[in-house]
Amino acid sequence: MDLFKLNTGELDGWEPEADREPTEESVWRHHSGRYYQVLFLTNEHDRSDYPRTVVYQGLENGKKWSGPLEDWHRRMTFVSIINPMDYPAEVTE
Repeated sequence: MDLFKLNTGELDGWEPEADREPTEESVWRHHSGRYYQVLFLTNEHDRSDYPRTVVYQGLENGKKWSGPLEDWHRRMTFVSIINPMDYPAEVTE
């Protein structure tokens, strides 16, 4: 069952912002093709013992994840700063 589909037609001709830092509620596309929304960043001051971390949630399944900010752009591409509820959900059986 597919609970969420992002309207990717709005992304035609769109170019990614390579160095954009993730912010709360921003939406990103993983290199696997799945979409995630950033919930928040942790550890405001980057220290070796407490690196900055991005906490994000899958838009398709709601699972929550976290990863180091320094690795973020290796796997994620910025999509938009939106409320994902603005996009139509499509439920199929």
